[in-house]
Amino acid sequence: MKNLIRIGIFIGCLFFSTGRGMAQDVRNPATPRHGEWSFAPHLEWETDHAGDDILVDIGAIRIHEQGRIFVMNTRINRVHVFDLQGGHLFSFARKGEGPGEIKEAFDLFLADDRVIVPDMNRIHYFSVKGEFLKSVRTTEMFLPYFFLDEHRMLGYPFSHLRRETRTVFLYDLTSKQKQEVVEIPAVKPLRYSGNGMRLMLRMPFEVSEELVIVKNSGDLWYGYADTYRIQRLGVSGKNRSAFSLDGRERETLSVPDKLKVFDRFADNLQEIPRNILNEIAEQLPDQAPFFHRIFCDAANRFYVMTAGIKRSHVVGVDIFSSQGKYLYRGHIDLEPGCFWNKMAMKDHHLVVFIEDRDGEKKLVAYTLNLPEAS
Repeated sequence: MKNLIRIGIFIGCLFFSTGRGMAQDVRNPATPRHGEWSFAPHLEWETDHAGDDILVDIGAIRIHEQGRIFVMNTRINRVHVFDLQGGHLFSFARKGEGPGEIKEAFDLFLADDRVIVPDMNRIHYFSVKGEFLKSVRTTEMFLPYFFLDEHRMLGYPFSHLRRETRTVFLYDLTSKQKQEVVEIPAVKPLRYSGNGMRLMLRMPFEVSEELVIVKNSGDLWYGYADTYRIQRLGVSGKNRSAFSLDGRERETLSVPDKLKVFDRFADNLQEIPRNILNEIAEQLPDQAPFFHRIFCDAANRFYVMTAGIKRSHVVGVDIFSSQGKYLYRGHIDLEPGCFWNKMAMKDHHLVVFIEDRDGEKKLVAYTLNLPEAS
């Protein structure tokens, strides 16, 4: 794993909803029923530090029910906690292999008032106050999508990254049992071997999968971003209903467009000669995915994020009702010249980790204007 460079993972968005109201497939035209929506983003605060720690590589951002913001700093395997006003409350965990230490962090999850950090064949549990509780060893390394609670997780084995299809399992971490839920097409990261290098590139113009959980009903939502269709599954994996958007064209990408994306990861790719980057770019898909992330608000509306590759500071957003009806189309403008790495949205709060054209990185929080509940 150490000899693989994994870059820019933009997938794996998860959200809560009630799952009520959608009994059949809903096919939507490309034009929303109520036209454009103005999110009117208001900048609340921004920071490039958490106490004495500099924010450089962020693996995940999660917003807790009580309003605290948890940020995983993968450079030092440390979790930083902020309030909604931008105040740094405290940080916890560190790099290492002892009790409460993390060998290799890449994500974090919130469930049952626990902060859950997956590690190499281990899962670490902390309280929301940052107190170390326990570590649980696993028989294999897996990549989680979601924790239903502190004992049950939806995810897939790390070994499935190289397969044509990916099997999603429901793991019971107490009984060590696992149940197959659904089999989905696997994203095929581009691999390059040559000149003494071995790379695995996972870039934002890949077609990616979205697997989301409906907490109250126990249903799953699954979508594959080369078609604008998101379907509802039972825990058993049985199809129940879906909503889709017809008539929209995927964004076409030229080789220069792809190279601009490479330039955003200059720190990671500085040792790769330009001619090799050109060769890799020519092999990448010529069309961008339809969407990258999905969130849900308190009224159970779906917010499908369709950030463009060419204008990376503009986040396009399609808003769907809880019944899957296409209501509004809008966009959120971040700072011109920047691009977003990670984001989290909870109701009218949006927290984004961005990098500007000079390579400066920071955590930025906005408040959004959202449609009234109906």
